Amino acid sequence: MIRRAGLFLGVLAAATLSPVVAAVVAQHEDAAPSGWEGMSPSDWIALQLDLIRRDQPTPTVQARSLFHVSVAMHDAWAAFDDERAGLLVNETTDLPDADRLCRIALGTAASTVLRHRYALTNRDGLALLKFERSLRDAGLLDELAGDDAAAAELGRLVAQRIIADSVEDGSNEQGRYLPIGDYRPVNEPLDPWRSGTGLKDPDRWQPVIVDGRTQRTMTPHWGDVRPFALPERAEGTPYLDPGPPPLLNEIDHAELAASLVELILLSSKLDGVNGGAEADYGRVVAEFWEDGPATESPPGHWNLVALFAAEHTGPEVGLSERLEWEIELFVALNAALHDAAIACWDAKFHYDSIRPISLIRHMGELGQSSDPDADRHHPLGLPLVPGLIELVTDASAADGERHEGIEAGLIA
Repeated sequence: MIRRAGLFLGVLAAATLSPVVAAVVAQHEDAAPSGWEGMSPSDWIALQLDLIRRDQPTPTVQARSLFHVSVAMHDAWAAFDDERAGLLVNETTDLPDADRLCRIALGTAASTVLRHRYALTNRDGLALLKFERSLRDAGLLDELAGDDAAAAELGRLVAQRIIADSVEDGSNEQGRYLPIGDYRPVNEPLDPWRSGTGLKDPDRWQPVIVDGRTQRTMTPHWGDVRPFALPERAEGTPYLDPGPPPLLNEIDHAELAASLVELILLSSKLDGVNGGAEADYGRVVAEFWEDGPATESPPGHWNLVALFAAEHTGPEVGLSERLEWEIELFVALNAALHDAAIACWDAKFHYDSIRPISLIRHMGELGQSSDPDADRHHPLGLPLVPGLIELVTDASAADGERHEGIEAGLIA
């Protein structure tokens, strides 16, 4: 069942954050950092989000890269203090724990990972040129000497070790993240503009044809990527097992049908006719969280929220404490997102569940489950709900009636 309280909180968060997140994007796009002293972890994350917007919209891959950039900054920074421990790389240095040197080291670590990760996957190749121009304009490509050069070399070393260590993490980075294994959808694609679903198995996932192109299966192997902190999983079970979804059978039908009715009801309020202002509000919220092509992607979206937090709610402390706060903010967030992507995809492909658009159409094809004495009865069909899910009759399909233009006998 859809949890209304959780849905409401998500809607409220989206409505509250929408204008301020837009402001964060504009702020980081327009502001050019000035020298190493002006570069913070937030600036490097903002530069990465700009690269993501021009990259392939693959949440799993972006979560991994955000984590590796964040942990590269953390481990380069940690090298300056014997009491700090790196998370993936434990390096030490005799350089003084000076703010400038820390920023050079962590910035070099971040930029090294960014160049490596987005050199091949970027769609048009122009984002990296923009990235390099930003660094040049900020004076970050000027030749360094002395302790500055040593700090930069430390950052490069940390980044290169993280890059090398992640080659065999199961992501198939060297193969452009193409799927590993033999996963294939059991159902043929659904064309939403044609009638019928053609399902072979109504409990399994079905790709959808969008704008004439069939959706591809996105990183189905991601559950086997090496996590950062997830506990070991038992053989044959996901890391964080949500339990099986309700299936299309007589035992689960009541629970499954109730969830779909709730979803249909919510969707009905987005049509601009019955929904009114609520329809506009709902569409804006949905678009805000959609995070499709040319956006920051879902993990990048949460980094936008973190950028807002860093800009407006961070502690009023000195530069060194502020640097530590931002480093820990982004490494904690992106470590969680990295592992969340692994756990999510692990469960997603373990159960390979049907999506609502396919299941609703399939159950409507079966018939209605409410009245055994009425036409088109089927125990696994959709329940009838007056004004929402109805059996089309000759009378209701007549000119001027609510089902005008729909064939009698269908569920609408």
